[in-house]
Amino acid sequence: MSNPLSTLAGKGHPRRKPSAAALRSWVTRLTHILRAQRQPLYPLGDAKRSPRQREHHPPASEETIRSYFIGIPGAYDLDWALDLLMFSVKRDQGGSVQLPDELIGELFIGYCVRRVPAVLKGVTCKDANLWLSDRVKVFRQVQADLPEPLEQLQHKDRRELLAMNYVERVQRLLDMATNGHANTVPATYLWRVCGQPLKPWGFLPALPRFKSTEARDTFIAAHLIRWLDPQWWVRKLRKLWEQYREHCAILLGKVRRGVSPYVSSYALRAFNERQQAAERWLQNMEAYNEEHDIAISLADAVASSMANPSNRRDELVVRARGFSDAADEMGYIGLFFTWTAPSQYHPWKTTPQGHGQPARTTENPKYLGHTPRDTNTYLGTLWKRCRAALARRGIEYFGFRVVEPHHDGTPHWHLLLFVSPAHKHQLISIMQRYALSHDRGDLERKRHPQSKRPYSDITPRFDWKEMDPAKGGAVGYIVKYIAKNIDGHQIGDEGDLEAETAASEGARRVRAWASLWGLRQFQQLGGPSVSVWRELRRLPGRVQEKEGRTVAPLESEIMEECRRYADAANWKEFTYSMGGPVCPRDARPVQLHHLIDQAKNKYGEDVIRLVGVAAGKTIKATRLDGWVLRRKTSEKPAESTEEMLSERSEAGFGERSEVPSSGDSCAPWSSGNNCTMRCQGEATTQKSDCHLDG
Repeated sequence: MSNPLSTLAGKGHPRRKPSAAALRSWVTRLTHILRAQRQPLYPLGDAKRSPRQREHHPPASEETIRSYFIGIPGAYDLDWALDLLMFSVKRDQGGSVQLPDELIGELFIGYCVRRVPAVLKGVTCKDANLWLSDRVKVFRQVQADLPEPLEQLQHKDRRELLAMNYVERVQRLLDMATNGHANTVPATYLWRVCGQPLKPWGFLPALPRFKSTEARDTFIAAHLIRWLDPQWWVRKLRKLWEQYREHCAILLGKVRRGVSPYVSSYALRAFNERQQAAERWLQNMEAYNEEHDIAISLADAVASSMANPSNRRDELVVRARGFSDAADEMGYIGLFFTWTAPSQYHPWKTTPQGHGQPARTTENPKYLGHTPRDTNTYLGTLWKRCRAALARRGIEYFGFRVVEPHHDGTPHWHLLLFVSPAHKHQLISIMQRYALSHDRGDLERKRHPQSKRPYSDITPRFDWKEMDPAKGGAVGYIVKYIAKNIDGHQIGDEGDLEAETAASEGARRVRAWASLWGLRQFQQLGGPSVSVWRELRRLPGRVQEKEGRTVAPLESEIMEECRRYADAANWKEFTYSMGGPVCPRDARPVQLHHLIDQAKNKYGEDVIRLVGVAAGKTIKATRLDGWVLRRKTSEKPAESTEEMLSERSEAGFGERSEVPSSGDSCAPWSSGNNCTMRCQGEATTQKSDCHLDG
């Protein structure tokens, strides 16, 4: 997407001459818009009154609108503002761009609010005029970049019609390229031709590199089938509409401290409704295995998996503690970095007030209309370059990355990295160089408060600390970030200081923010596969031994060693058994074991099914086959999950929480982390996965 504030050259029309009749017509239309949207507009005389003294939700009127525009300068401003909001801009693809009525009302009310201080002082409303001009440019540019008019995305039925339209386009291109399926053409040619309708939307992914032509052609064929699926298009268009609406809320100042931190109020409401609907569905469903005659409540299965925020938090804390202990034994030090994007990515600035006073938020004039996803992509690009620089210098490290939002939804990164003391200064230098590689002018300060000399402050964009064992070390520092962004567990009485809310409420808003923008909150850097850890914890262990059962050791010594440490929730020793924190991925002794189901899914793709773990030629199954979802057949209370899994664990079913006292529980519903590339042409694959938080 182009710069949101770039001018719409050649798309507009000449500024019309002021007309009293046109102005009256526009004011009348604006009044209808505000009333239809039920957006209250207080008269200018109420601007100085407290909210308690004002009329509750007064309906908009022409007199109220005109009260904000006094005298001849005010009349010119009103005419200019309505012309800016209501004229149509021609599109390159045909048609025109017209701001929706809801957006016109929001922008006009925001414009009036920003006019109040200047009008009461009797001075020109320059700042308010600049605000309205900049916001309208952003909205029009975003709309102009869309291949279709915005109204086609607003409603479900229109999105479905649009999806069918694009399916037909792809089908016509496919028929033309293959002459009605009579000719055989290269798969890459079909990718270029049939992918044309997806490019303007940003739905066309980059074609990866493959080890074989067969793997590449299978990848392309699976995507072509997706592009011919209306439901695939509907999902993509719905997500695009949700992100556009949230972007509008950010630009209008509805996402910030004191209003609605992290996400807008309606985005949070939609997230809560989806969560509640999912919970109701889970309560009515069960997983059934006919071969072993096992029926497990799906709600219990999800509650005992990594989908449960409590389990997710516990596992991350265990892994952080294990990494910290391993670093201590290796003589490594822990460095905690904070990366923040340049000023152009931040809609609002935070200004500290006096002691005991909440921070004041003001609009950032340097903001260029970027979305949180744009910001995270920018930081990810910097980290990619930083990783390459560290690899060139042979600097080994391991740790975690945490992505969390500022109060206005702008993401920033925290990285906890363990590194050899000999590489400490090189690591800091490289991290700082890439973090400050753009917009260095943002860091300049006019005068030092004491020496009165010019200086530069880099801490708003880059900061680092060396972990002090006396203050809890790395674990004590990162645990609060883990809890703050998952469930707010034991944050303390102060709550979420960034959002000025309770810790649990702040964590819920962070989850809604990450879900809306599709951002990964936690990522493990280096170390062994967490999916191998989870699969080994499914096998019989301490719980069965406490019940008096005999647990036979595994055939492979290294697999048995890793199983014991995973069963004991000892991430440090598990890491050592798997080759150490910086061992290359393909050199780990125990890896995931998959089976490939040929053309299993609805798009004709081979499904890589996780079935167990492997060490060399030794394979150990950890999952049962034959599970199906069905509605619960009776209201009779089912046997407790713990008792059932204790009996069935010999069959390879049952992952436990990281809390040792929590007992065993049922397996996570998802089949491992879905980020491994398959190896075409083989019946099985034994590749480990990326390091995700699950």
